[in-house]
Amino acid sequence: MPELESARVERSVLQKSESEDVSLYRPEWETSEVVLRLIDQLQTRGIDGNKLRPTIRDTCGITWQSAHSWFTGRTKVPRADLLARLAKAYDLDLFYILLGED
Repeated sequence: MPELESARVERSVLQKSESEDVSLYRPEWETSEVVLRLIDQLQTRGIDGNKLRPTIRDTCGITWQSAHSWFTGRTKVPRADLLARLAKAYDLDLFYILLGED
């Protein structure tokens, strides 16, 4: 009987998602403050918007999916070693990126 109850719950969620706003049933992410400060620092170094993800991906040696998750907010705070690698490569202020203070 647990399988039957599980199927009922799944069906009711599907019915709700079809008739109501789907955003209520999945989390919405926002780009984190850390990543926004990183983007700001990279742009001041002359890296334009459409080169940000490839720059991060290539410098950090991460997949495009990982780089994408930084921008979508799925990754709240990127690993410190990756941020340090970017800071060293592009002469960024790591303290500012992490804490938002000069």
